[in-house]
Amino acid sequence: MRVFLNLILTFIFLDSAAFAGDLYKVLVRNSNEATALRLAGIEPVVRLNDGYLVVADGLSAERLLSSGLSVELVANDIDKSQLALDNRLDRLNTANYPLVYEEGDLRIYRFDPAVEKPMQIAPILTEKLEIEFKTSASVDLSQLQAEISLDSLIGLVRQDSLFSYTSRLQAFYRRYIGTDSNRAAAAWMVGKFQEFGYDSVLLDSFYIPTYSVWAHNVLCVKTGTVDPQHQIIVGAHRDAVSNSPGADDNGSGTAGVLEMARVLSGLDTKMTFVFALFDAEEQGLLGSWNYANAAKARGDSIVYMFNMDMIAHFNNSTQAKLYHGPVTTYTALWQTLAGSLVGITGILSGSSGGSDHYPFIQNGYEATFAHEFNFSTVYHSPLDSTSYMNFEYMTRMVKASLATVYTVNNIYTPTGAVTFSYPAGIPQIIPPNQAATFEVVTNGTYGTEPLAGSGRLHYSLNQGAYIDVSMVELSPNHYQAVIPAQNCFTKVDFYVEARDIENNIYFDPDPVEPNHAIVADASLTVFEDNFQTHKGWTVSGTADAGHWQRGIPLGGGLRGDPTADYDGSGFCYLTGNASGDSDIDNGNTLLTSPVINLGGVNDALISYARWYSNNAGNDPFNDVMIIYISNDNGANWTVAETVGPSQQASGGWYTHSFWVSDFVSPTANMRIRFEASDYGLGSVVEAGVDAVSILSFECASYICGDANGSGSVNILDATFIINYLYKSGAAPSPPESADANGNGSTNILDATYILTYLYKSGPEPICP
Repeated sequence: MRVFLNLILTFIFLDSAAFAGDLYKVLVRNSNEATALRLAGIEPVVRLNDGYLVVADGLSAERLLSSGLSVELVANDIDKSQLALDNRLDRLNTANYPLVYEEGDLRIYRFDPAVEKPMQIAPILTEKLEIEFKTSASVDLSQLQAEISLDSLIGLVRQDSLFSYTSRLQAFYRRYIGTDSNRAAAAWMVGKFQEFGYDSVLLDSFYIPTYSVWAHNVLCVKTGTVDPQHQIIVGAHRDAVSNSPGADDNGSGTAGVLEMARVLSGLDTKMTFVFALFDAEEQGLLGSWNYANAAKARGDSIVYMFNMDMIAHFNNSTQAKLYHGPVTTYTALWQTLAGSLVGITGILSGSSGGSDHYPFIQNGYEATFAHEFNFSTVYHSPLDSTSYMNFEYMTRMVKASLATVYTVNNIYTPTGAVTFSYPAGIPQIIPPNQAATFEVVTNGTYGTEPLAGSGRLHYSLNQGAYIDVSMVELSPNHYQAVIPAQNCFTKVDFYVEARDIENNIYFDPDPVEPNHAIVADASLTVFEDNFQTHKGWTVSGTADAGHWQRGIPLGGGLRGDPTADYDGSGFCYLTGNASGDSDIDNGNTLLTSPVINLGGVNDALISYARWYSNNAGNDPFNDVMIIYISNDNGANWTVAETVGPSQQASGGWYTHSFWVSDFVSPTANMRIRFEASDYGLGSVVEAGVDAVSILSFECASYICGDANGSGSVNILDATFIINYLYKSGAAPSPPESADANGNGSTNILDATYILTYLYKSGPEPICP
């Protein structure tokens, strides 16, 4: 649960702009090490099977090296924009680019995006890589209960169907992205899914600026009957390189997906199956990046992604390679079933970045890439035809794969966790000099049991070090959290923790993005605009097209633009509000607020919703969205947030907030500015802004020492304090007005302090 100071907005602390530093490998072998790396505040760039690659320099590198984690230097002086993933399944690229990191068949190179156009390597397109630790488990097949036995199920797979599908696929001339044959092949695949009886078949289209073409993933959805919110993705890439019929690469995997969809069409499945035939794999896994990143942004529960790529070369018979991520539960299941059912020995082969499973692994999903053991002798050549394929072997590969995903569908039980609820909510504004209390209730899901007495509160004051305290247990798994009394305008960040009976730790929210509160008596809305009327914003910039416009979104999302505003009121600001070619071109566009008066304000919270989409072109790394703040009417601007080029760069409304004083001092001449740009070669950049608000916070004014509130300090205030302390008199209001000596409490010494001040020339009252 996330709690926000204005109920809907939150902080995002990590700046996603690329920065130069050193590349490190960090081992993450348990949940505690994952937490330690998250708390180090360093953005990971690649998920490995045993940890992460991160870029860090300066203080961030010092934090990392002193964290107690196992850290290994990989490369000096590099940033994320210079890292590229090997597109090929062989090692030919090692002769063309400096190899930075290699693990199994995962290869990462260095290249300079400013001077090089990568060929057969591609940028790393993960949008928000989460640091986490997950464990593998064994599967108990004795618990399998299914509508049909596995022997009967795989008996429905037909070799002649696989041959027929593959022969038709190679007849579509080359299936290269953007060509008529590629589009014709997509239409044929849609027709096949419909022929099998599916009524939810669609084209997931996305634009590739580098090649100036639209690409189309073909998706077929089979809705589950028990747990439809959980998904299994069965995928393969359907495109081919420009000089090849693409029979093995990857007509074989495409045919396998089609045949598995045909067999399962007549059976109920507990979970939802998505049969995904990805486009533009040969250009850098672009179809699967597009799908996996969007699925993560939507919060899709993808239990398993199974990918087939090159599963039929003629010199294969009894073995297969199985590439995987950190979790191998279902990869090992394929290994077991293939051996027992069809006589194929699956070899766990570690990492590979060369096929469509990889974006799913980077987004935190479990995935397997099944691949022929003996690599094709006609890879990416005109000879890659059915003449060089072993369809008997291919049929057994598909049977093993079908048995695996069907078994996962029948045995999967959603992972249990400790969840948190807050019966009376979470404090957002805390009264000065009063402890803030709130209740926390922990519960377990899917068999997980919370550990009684394990609840803890972590809080930080004014972005200082976190203080860790136990919560008071009112009853089993029902706690009271207490944030001690603080002075006015103190900023409080906090999150809670509990464990399960197996001692696994759970946090709410993620410590990287904690809850926030401020100590104040009240909040005041200084400025608010959801753009239903014109309130004086101005538009400028150097772009040839795509400047900011206020209106109801018209583009329909075809270019990555929003299909609706953020808050449902109708209007927002967005770039190039038109259907079709609406993106920014050749420059920037600036949206600048009217002058906002924050004079006399201690601090203010600026909040907004923003949309940013960057469908990467040849040079996407300079194309970002920047939010600025100025306290001198725009004479000087300070960067408050940078969005992109990768994080949160596939569209979607996100919210963000920041304190003015973290960047500049509040004045009567404040302005906010939103900049979106397209300086890259062929990037498609769309942006939006909505629901801008500015809150200030007030504390009751008082005269220090004026305990009775008369407007002046005199002997009656000392008497008032004594009556309050010893004769049940009225309490000072506000309480801190009576703390004349400023020691944090009201007692007889404060009365003495006032008398000394009045009659013995003592120091003035110094309330907190």
